[in-house]
Amino acid sequence: MTTDPLVSVAVIAYNQEDFIEETLNSALGQNYDRLQVVAADDGSTDATAKILTSYQRRYGGRLVALTGVQNLGVTGNSNRALAACSGDLVAFLGGDDLLLPGKISAQVAWFGDDPRRVLCGHDVEHFEPDGTRWLHSDRLTGPTEGAGPEVFIVHGYRFVASSVMVRRESIPLSGFDERLGVASDWKLWIDCLLSGGMFGYVPQVLGRYRHHKEQVTLTKRNEAWRDTFITLALIESDHEDLLGACRYGRARLYENRGVQCLMSGDRRRARKFLSQAFLTVPQQSWKVPFWWTLSFLPGIMAPGLGAKAQWLVRQARAQRGSRRRARVG
Repeated sequence: MTTDPLVSVAVIAYNQEDFIEETLNSALGQNYDRLQVVAADDGSTDATAKILTSYQRRYGGRLVALTGVQNLGVTGNSNRALAACSGDLVAFLGGDDLLLPGKISAQVAWFGDDPRRVLCGHDVEHFEPDGTRWLHSDRLTGPTEGAGPEVFIVHGYRFVASSVMVRRESIPLSGFDERLGVASDWKLWIDCLLSGGMFGYVPQVLGRYRHHKEQVTLTKRNEAWRDTFITLALIESDHEDLLGACRYGRARLYENRGVQCLMSGDRRRARKFLSQAFLTVPQQSWKVPFWWTLSFLPGIMAPGLGAKAQWLVRQARAQRGSRRRARVG
């Protein structure tokens, strides 16, 4: 009798007829036998649902297609897919993203090394329509392994959503929090870690994240920004012991928003958000006073200098990421 756990891949799709076949093929082509793919269409107006239905006919029980419902929104559709997942482990995949060969087996092996492990991510290659590519994990700050939710609260998303696999028993019965319409995955990862379970990282490029003009992170950016603050408020209301971590997390969000405004040339709003970051946690980051000072430079200079500063920060993080992979390898 096999001891390999059943793995479910929850695919969330909406109007992605141009990408969904490549996405499904990347999941179904994994070199792991005990695999279930659950693809949920969120009331698409294009041919996405028809494609899912044709794949279900072709692959039988290996693929479950959920179609024929009204639009539920990102979180509602995610819960619909999650409810149909039977696996001991659950991976998540956007309908426009890709899994690379060996992703499932590598993460299953990581979970198999310790039953306390509940959440795992990996490196993801981002790619643009013009072929531009770069690694996500090299931009991370803070730990990529540990236990409990504090690191995720303070530093934000540790891993791209399509790189995450979780142990099913760690997921709350309510699944994704439907009070968050768009950016509900961050809270789910935090909820999975509330019992003190361990999270970690497979230092391999095992997925590809597609950037395009219709992706949710672009079309619903303001809603996602709002949801991150609601997430912190919800955690604070339920977990008094995490108030300090939430305060740091909120300061980080203000800082990130301030830098975004600065890079777009809106220096007044940049100073507003950077000031909020400093007032929330004065010791949050040495970069906050730097960005705030930069916002007073002439408009023609600030974006150029800001971009140069960001490039230097990315280079430093890339070097740290390379050293980290070298240590693991």
